[in-house]
Amino acid sequence: MDVLEKATGVWDKMALTYPRYDDVAMQNDVYHVLQWCEQQGVNFSEKTILDIGCGTGTVAIPLAKKGASITALDISDGMLGVLNEYMKVLGLEPSIRLCQGDWKVYTPRQTYDIVMASLSPAISSEAAIEKMLNVTHDTGIYVGWGAYKKNLFLDMLAHSHNIPDKTSTGCIKVKQFIEVLEQKNIPCQTHFFKTEWEDIFLPEEAKEFATMMLMRKEVEPDMSVIETVIKMFMQGNKVLVKTEAEKGVVLFSVRNDTYCLKGY
Repeated sequence: MDVLEKATGVWDKMALTYPRYDDVAMQNDVYHVLQWCEQQGVNFSEKTILDIGCGTGTVAIPLAKKGASITALDISDGMLGVLNEYMKVLGLEPSIRLCQGDWKVYTPRQTYDIVMASLSPAISSEAAIEKMLNVTHDTGIYVGWGAYKKNLFLDMLAHSHNIPDKTSTGCIKVKQFIEVLEQKNIPCQTHFFKTEWEDIFLPEEAKEFATMMLMRKEVEPDMSVIETVIKMFMQGNKVLVKTEAEKGVVLFSVRNDTYCLKGY
């Protein structure tokens, strides 16, 4: 099994418990991001949008409801399968085109009015950002982690498996994204906000969650260690995992004509 197949398999399994668009905490964050973008002058209606690393559709679905035409790209067939089911239920099939692929090697068919990536591991290098810039002829929106992300369960899981603190397979941080834009003299606006959410698992679900998190980092799970960590977070017969974080939104323009973001 090559690296791509392994990564795809991990995300397919994660799709079973990954947040859906109607998850309350996720909905609140997505609404916050889109509302802020609209306050800066972004109009999503009738726009073509590429959603890189769309996952289960947490952003693609709200955008489609605003009248946009979405190309939803993800490496995982499992994630796209969840999105597809929601599209059918919500009657959004005409508005969202599903596309399975790895952003590193994906060849876009066109440029888009708006290119978006929200907390997507696909945007984990300067090359990935460069490709993102090249696929829009107008506007880009990037959502990433800000100054902190605290999850004691995952921290203890990593520590107990001797994973270095700086080991990451996630998306590039907002600060780094902005630095790339500044190097290219691309104007942008940023917005940071605090968020938190809780995941409640049954013990077996928590084991599966912990296993997936370790596999993402290409670390062999030690089930005895995982069980020890889980016991520390048991409340009754459930496992409570809490996350506190700062998220950041970067709104940028690649156009050189009279269009500009508010404030530029």
